Amino acid sequence: MQEQLRDIHLPDPVSWWPLAPGWYGVLILLLLAGVLGWWLVKQWRQPSIKKLAARELQKIELAFSQHHNTQQLCSDISVLLRRAAISYKSRDNHAGITGKSWLAYLNRLCGQPLFEQQLAEYLLLAPYQKQSTAPAEKLINVVRQWIALLPTQAAFSRMEMEPVPDASSKKEPGAKSRQHKKTKKIKSAKSVTTS
Repeated sequence: MQEQLRDIHLPDPVSWWPLAPGWYGVLILLLLAGVLGWWLVKQWRQPSIKKLAARELQKIELAFSQHHNTQQLCSDISVLLRRAAISYKSRDNHAGITGKSWLAYLNRLCGQPLFEQQLAEYLLLAPYQKQSTAPAEKLINVVRQWIALLPTQAAFSRMEMEPVPDASSKKEPGAKSRQHKKTKKIKSAKSVTTS
């Protein structure tokens, strides 16, 4: 009778393909974790504009301590400010701004009117003069403060560029409400004439 019994047959081994649905989820999570890790490492390694500008200012300050040429210092600082500011916006929009418009843009970028009239003249004129009497330490400190106040690039892309109120142009109280009333009257007069 034992001779008539068949041997025990094991079932065929389970194939690894096709994968169970849970494995697809695990693979997608691993892929997303890899991409996120790569992006974080890239962001961590890439220095911000603020860090690069601060390093460049240290180099300029070190060079000035060796040559004591204020005209060269003003020229180097002017180039640094232009490069840092252009890094926030495209070259097409702000590379050609000069004079007081340029200084107003620098003040808007940091959110405070740091470049007052006297320092503004040094920044605008000193790079083109043979000799300059610019207060080197004060200029370096203001630029250092400007760099520290720069927004992060993500915050800058979200913020709206509004002009910084100039400390020298203080309006009398109630001037804004009078201007608002004038604007309302003009708009209502235009709507009456057009209808």
